[in-house]
Amino acid sequence: MDVSDILAALKERALWTEARKIIVRAGLQAGQGWPRTLDRYAGADVPQNEADDLASGLAEHVLSGEKALRFYQLEDGELNALREYATEQVVEVSPFSEAFPCLIDGGGAAGNNESVLCASYDDDDGIFLVYSGIK
Repeated sequence: MDVSDILAALKERALWTEARKIIVRAGLQAGQGWPRTLDRYAGADVPQNEADDLASGLAEHVLSGEKALRFYQLEDGELNALREYATEQVVEVSPFSEAFPCLIDGGGAAGNNESVLCASYDDDDGIFLVYSGIK
């Protein structure tokens, strides 16, 4: 599978030091910096499991990498209402949801400045709603 789009999205979202770890964890070989790594995999066919691992690493970085966080103290009722809201959300098919975790082709032509729900994850750590938009 061609991983050029995944690497391009990773390049836009992560510092090289972090991206290199994601690339290596996926079983791929990182070059010396972005130019050599991108050249190495331009049009290359990599095993599906390695491509999936790279995409998974990118998605994980989108969810938790290099974020500014603010924590809130919530009452039990507020927390339950928030969880209920999150579980009810449905990811509609859109250019954003189809592209996630990669970058969207066409940029500004994809929509207006509003954020769109593009992915939802429910795992042991909680429920994650991922929104995307055009900057």
